[in-house]
Order: sequence, then structure tokens, then C-alpha cells
Amino acid sequence: MKLYPINLNIKDKLCVVIGAGDVSYRKAKSLLEAGGNVKIISPDISESTKNLDGNVELINREYKEGDLEGAFIAIAATDDADVNTKIAGEAEEKGVLLNIVDKPELCHFYVPSIVKRGNLVVSISTSGKFPALSKKLRKDLEKNFGTEYEKYLELLADARDKVISKHADLDKRKLVLKTIAELPIVELIEKGDIEQAKGLINSCI
Repeated sequence: MKLYPINLNIKDKLCVVIGAGDVSYRKAKSLLEAGGNVKIISPDISESTKNLDGNVELINREYKEGDLEGAFIAIAATDDADVNTKIAGEAEEKGVLLNIVDKPELCHFYVPSIVKRGNLVVSISTSGKFPALSKKLRKDLEKNFGTEYEKYLELLADARDKVISKHADLDKRKLVLKTIAELPIVELIEKGDIEQAKGLINSCI
């Protein structure tokens, strides 16, 4: 099976999480951080789940048909095969994107391991084949993409706006942006030379 990789905009969209263990807590937290409106359904809701920040609704009961009404995506972390099958059936019927933890055959999407540095997001997926490898690769990448990349992307985003404003010719614009991307800006940020980094970018523009 071939997958089409995307990054979803879930801001203000309903995201249903079924189950409230450690896995469900982590999934719900990530959805909230991405701006989703999260509904958590479980007969057992942990204290950590109750203390989640953001637009979250807690429903203290078992899943029942109709719980995915209006949902954009849903994530289920339940070890009950019958419940998983019912959730998958409702998701198909309502056109809801579904992930069931550790049940790749029932999933529409897989949640990748990510390295996040501000707006920079590097995602790793094994298409559900071996998630432990994704986690290992994530740890390797975290060593290569330090916190300096958050500032780096901020400078690049500002530079892109300036380039677009100054250069109307598309070929010229692409050339300048490519040149900026190849500048040793990360190294300057690591040294704390932010102003020098900005000067180098401005000279290129």
C-alpha cells in the first residue's frame, strides 16, 4: 500500500479521541496543540486527561454509535476488537479520517513520529509497519535539528516575504530564495550572531 503524506490543518475542527489511557492522552494533547477541538470519550478518564488545556470535552462513558457525528478526524486507543470494528464502520459511513492505535488494517492514516522546532516539523513514518523504527529515527534527527532551527525558520520566513515584495520576476525570486537557503545561517545562530545572520540575508536580497 502506498501512502500520500500530508500535514493536516485541524484548527477549530472536531477531533474525537476514544479511550483515555496514556496513549489517548498523548494523542489528545497533540491534537489540542494543533488547534483542534477535542472530544474524549472513555469510561475511565485519568487525572492527566482531565487537566488537558484547550478546547476539550470529556465524555465519561463507553463509545456508542453516533459519537463521530461532525468529526473531521478520530483516533481510537481501545483494545476491544468489537468496539474498534464499530468505530471503523461509523468512520467509513460518515467519511471521518480514522486512526486506530496498533490496528493499521483499520486506519485511514498513521500518526508519524515528529521532530518539532517551532514551525519546522520533520515527520517520520514506516506506514504502520514498524513504529519503533520511526521513534528511533526521530531521536537521531533530534540530534541534527536543534532548537536553533526554530529561529532559523523565523529568519527565512521574514526573508521570503522581503524577496517576494522586492523581486517580481519569478526566476529571480527563485534564485534569491535558493541562495538564501544555502547561506550558513544555522551556524551563525548557533554562535549567537543573529545580527550577522540577518545582515547576510539582507545582502543576498
